[in-house]
Amino acid sequence: MRYESFRAKRAAYEKTRQMNILDVANSLGMDMKKMTSKEYEWTEHDALKINPAWNHFTYWSQTGTDGKPLHGGPIQLVQEIQHVSFSEAVAFLTGQDIKEFEYVPVERKDFEYKFKEHEYTDLTVEYLTKERGISEATVRELLERGIIAQTNYTTDYEKHKSEPVVVFKSIDAKGVIKGVSLQGIWANEEYGERKHLKRSLGDGNQGMILKVGNPNLTKATPEKPYTVIVFEAPIDMLSYYDLFKSKLHDVVMVAMNGKKPVVISNVLADAINPNAAQDLKERALEIVDKNMQPDIFKIVFAVDNDIHGIEFIEKINIKNIPVARHLPKMLPGQEKTDWNDMLKHVRAKNKNKANSFETRLNEAKAAKTEAVQPDKVATKSM
Repeated sequence: MRYESFRAKRAAYEKTRQMNILDVANSLGMDMKKMTSKEYEWTEHDALKINPAWNHFTYWSQTGTDGKPLHGGPIQLVQEIQHVSFSEAVAFLTGQDIKEFEYVPVERKDFEYKFKEHEYTDLTVEYLTKERGISEATVRELLERGIIAQTNYTTDYEKHKSEPVVVFKSIDAKGVIKGVSLQGIWANEEYGERKHLKRSLGDGNQGMILKVGNPNLTKATPEKPYTVIVFEAPIDMLSYYDLFKSKLHDVVMVAMNGKKPVVISNVLADAINPNAAQDLKERALEIVDKNMQPDIFKIVFAVDNDIHGIEFIEKINIKNIPVARHLPKMLPGQEKTDWNDMLKHVRAKNKNKANSFETRLNEAKAAKTEAVQPDKVATKSM
């Protein structure tokens, strides 16, 4: 349908602009989780936040020409999620055609890593070991490999407020940092139930990669495939690595910062041809599954053990590449368990065993001492 006048077109635009952005997200099939009274988060990608009071979203992992995170209202949200033009987004919301509207799409700049890394990383070591249960040896190994770092992140430019964060780097096959995931170290009630700042910046389609051993596609066979282990978050990946380090050989581990098949595609593409065009890289999973020798690959899903994690595995369209699940065991009384939950559970269990052994040892020593005392008393009594 075409509009009879510019006024009618403008009215339609204003109507869509003022639509409830949470309702729009729902119509797009986006599962939004309420984090605070002022913020909702997309469960598939925690970099996308919605502020219902402002009817506005911010996509922290995508950058516009102004150098700021991608943001906007209902129309821009449809554009981003559906990958459509301005007029197509309005048509999606209204069912009407406004092709006459002129719109210049936002260009995205390549991510530039400008953080000044801290020489001293004690805060990172303390946070990851004490609060997350990851061993100090693993933390220091990743710091030395340059996969993680510590820096300050500015939260309020006007008030010059910043706080220390752990930087999880998304590095491509050429060694270029394409994006980062930031984890706040200090607890703050303003951040809701998570209590810590979380941000994703840069290319959200390039996950954080941790290679173990020497994974080599040219040597892959159906018996020893090129194995990719997939996680939702960097902390989960580090936890898994800490738990199974001695059993992992020649594998690629990748944290998607959400649930994004395109991240898996990029990992496969970098193994096949790091110089491939980006559009081909983003289709690599489909191409390998349909056209290449899929049995020399293996994908292990180590995502969260919850409804969303299981749905992600079941819905992903992989038919020929061998796939396995390695989900953390659901802990008693929980509806969701991730690998960091499991790591902390194992650490606590081992600590209890150690304490129990020490208690039994002390009790045995005390019993032995007490067993000698009656003889001494009896001798004195006689």
